[in-house]
Amino acid sequence: MTGSKEDYLRAVYKLSESVTPVSNKRLAEFLNVSPPSVSEMIGTLSKEGYIEYKPYRGSVLTPKGSEEAIKILYNHRLWEVFLANHLGLSWSESHSIAHELEHISSSMLTEKLDEYLEYPVQCPHGFLIPRSGEVENRKLRPLSTLEIGESTYIRSVEEEVELMDYLQNLGIDINMPIVVKNISAYEGPVTLQIGEREIQISFKAAQRIYVD
Repeated sequence: MTGSKEDYLRAVYKLSESVTPVSNKRLAEFLNVSPPSVSEMIGTLSKEGYIEYKPYRGSVLTPKGSEEAIKILYNHRLWEVFLANHLGLSWSESHSIAHELEHISSSMLTEKLDEYLEYPVQCPHGFLIPRSGEVENRKLRPLSTLEIGESTYIRSVEEEVELMDYLQNLGIDINMPIVVKNISAYEGPVTLQIGEREIQISFKAAQRIYVD
């Protein structure tokens, strides 16, 4: 399977976590490609049995497609752990490079990498690493849905390069305890207490951070 096909399967899987079926328009935006390119690739993947396309609605992965997408996620997240924890790369750097390395198809290499890393539970920005052919669904909620005064833990952040850089520059990390101190009106900044300091993050960022 080509790297381009794997990118599409991974994208459909990720987008399906919030909305399903996944529209061609949403895929084009997520992958930063043209709508005609999406239509062509979805047609190909549908013929090969990886995707079921529903006209005017979008795409869903078949069991065959889900199995392949989960395999790609497994590879990707292991490489992120190696690059971030052992080479000292940032979340965004490790994510971008792992996107290239995830297409290496050697199962032996992946298994050896997993063993070397001592079987990590999650990637650096909080997503679980699948090993049994399934991704465990955690009941997390966006930080933006919390009320003032609520305390919780940050568990994961979306795989967006600018977002990851933004949060790391603010000193935000996974499994960090936080308290919501204030939420400004009209989707204004959200004020968080982290230890003895208070920081403000944009409401847009709060929508992409997931907590208990």
